[in-house]
Amino acid sequence: MPQQSSAYGTSDRPVIVVGVDGSASSLGALHWALAESDRCDATVRAAFVFPCHEPTATLEGMSATDLSDELSIVQLAGDELARAIRRSVGEPAAQRVVTVVIPAESTPKGLAQAAVKAQLLVVGTGRGRGSIGQAEHGAIAGLSDVHCPVVVVPSAEPAAFAAGVGSD
Repeated sequence: MPQQSSAYGTSDRPVIVVGVDGSASSLGALHWALAESDRCDATVRAAFVFPCHEPTATLEGMSATDLSDELSIVQLAGDELARAIRRSVGEPAAQRVVTVVIPAESTPKGLAQAAVKAQLLVVGTGRGRGSIGQAEHGAIAGLSDVHCPVVVVPSAEPAAFAAGVGSD
């Protein structure tokens, strides 16, 4: 199971933060971040942003409408995030990923918070729940608060990432 983390890490290794919401594009970004972490010996932190203004916001495919306690929802989101990562990259690679659920008023603000001490932020371009690629007005502009380089990984079929396409 991926390491759970409520802190942003204390390792001296570089940190790559990747926004993961369970969508195919965010999982493609995770694959890219893992390949990049191999090249630069970095820690990968998968961040799911839990929108505070949307109390039933969930990872794609998960319903939390019956839960009223925000902590339960955040824990449930963290558990689902870990499962989505294991399904996408397999157990050995998933062991290398630290997961964090960040309550924030918007996805860009949450990702900026997650990337405060990161060397790189990686996002997908798809249209998953809360994904940066959504057609929300100003979603990309919201990343202007990020103080590290941002990589936007174009959408691709998950099978292409499993085969290593796009990781050069």
